[in-house]
Amino acid sequence: MHRARKSRTNFAGVNHFAIIPDGNRRWARINEISLDTGYRISMLSVLPKLLDEIWAAGVHTISMWGFSTDNWKRPPAEIACLMDIFQTFVDDVLPPLLSRNGARVIHLGRKDRLPERLVSSMRALESATALTTGHVLNAALDYGGRDEIQRALERVRRHVSRDGLTADAQLDIVDFLDTGDQPYPSPDIVMRTSGEQRLSGFMPVQLEYAELFFIPQHFPDVTFETIDSIVTQYRNRLRRFGK
Repeated sequence: MHRARKSRTNFAGVNHFAIIPDGNRRWARINEISLDTGYRISMLSVLPKLLDEIWAAGVHTISMWGFSTDNWKRPPAEIACLMDIFQTFVDDVLPPLLSRNGARVIHLGRKDRLPERLVSSMRALESATALTTGHVLNAALDYGGRDEIQRALERVRRHVSRDGLTADAQLDIVDFLDTGDQPYPSPDIVMRTSGEQRLSGFMPVQLEYAELFFIPQHFPDVTFETIDSIVTQYRNRLRRFGK
């Protein structure tokens, strides 16, 4: 049994909400706690609560950028800390979260550089939820937009090599991206926290017409009220889609 959904008309038509969660390290320093503790609060406490509440409001798909292809440049100890937290999130937090929300998880990004145990857990969870249609969580780990496009082009190459290419064939790169088989591959809203005002290559194709919100709060300070306020602002924007 999935939990009853609250009707929140403010979120009607918001099908895909994307999050770039910045400021965890700054938040830890401000609060005089260890970096490890700050990340754990962010990933294992703040994030699950937000996912529950955003899905309960009626949003179908949430994309969350946990680790970028450039984050490998961080100190090895910090990377090890993050991978350990991701493992706990995937093993202990995510299964009940997905179950109570009727959600599917999809990994965006590379799997060849992540720890073997984390990849195994993620593959198992992706397989177990593959036929679930209520909601989607896109977990972007070792993800970079340029890398996604390069991998999509490789999928196109394999497709053409296997099936050939007729004169009237019309291939769309969108179908070969990590979000290619999703009902709502393109975010309506992307929120980046901690005052950073750039996308850093996150979902460059999918965000073509997304509305961008850069907010000053560090990610651990974000609440559902923050999300609700963003959606209210979103409703006052006119989306032309090039028209």
